[in-house]
Amino acid sequence: MSPAKIFLALGLALTAACPIASVAQGAAATPASPASNASPGATKIGIVNIQAAIAECAEGKKEFDSLQQKFTPKQTELKNLNDEVENLKKQLQAQGDKLNDEEK
Repeated sequence: MSPAKIFLALGLALTAACPIASVAQGAAATPASPASNASPGATKIGIVNIQAAIAECAEGKKEFDSLQQKFTPKQTELKNLNDEVENLKKQLQAQGDKLNDEEK
């Protein structure tokens, strides 16, 4: 499983668990003063980097470590299988002209 998929799964699992407070900065209840840079009724938008927020909170770190421990054996197994396939490809390329179709 790629790191991006792990973060996505972690993000979905922890969206409700991590206490992420996002506060929208709205215009004051009184009309804007002439010194204010914002026009009346201007909309302000806040952006939250959910991946960073999850990775930095305690629950996120704990769950990420748990996922790493869970998937490390499978990643190792897949790496070993990939190495085996690559070695077989090299053997086939080296001996390809000497083998008949059935042996290939």
